[in-house]
Amino acid sequence: MGGGDQHATRRYWMIQPLTRDQPVEGTMQPVINTEFAERADTLQAAIDALRHQITRWSRPGLFAVADTSVLIEHPDKIGDMDLRPLRHSRRG
Repeated sequence: MGGGDQHATRRYWMIQPLTRDQPVEGTMQPVINTEFAERADTLQAAIDALRHQITRWSRPGLFAVADTSVLIEHPDKIGDMDLRPLRHSRRG
């Protein structure tokens, strides 16, 4: 199996035996149309999710990344830590 096979649907595998020598007509055409439409919807959802993440992480600002030692040794859980003083820190 290739790298993209994990996303193949049962309908996709049903369509695979069709070749150029076997014209697609009759009841198979709606099956193929449905598969194309669903794959297009899935692709559009992935594009939208990627755009959302690009927008989210492209905003100006500072990002605080806690080292694992902070998570282990700090008396507060990360959600309870006051990270506001770090806004004025410009260490690289």
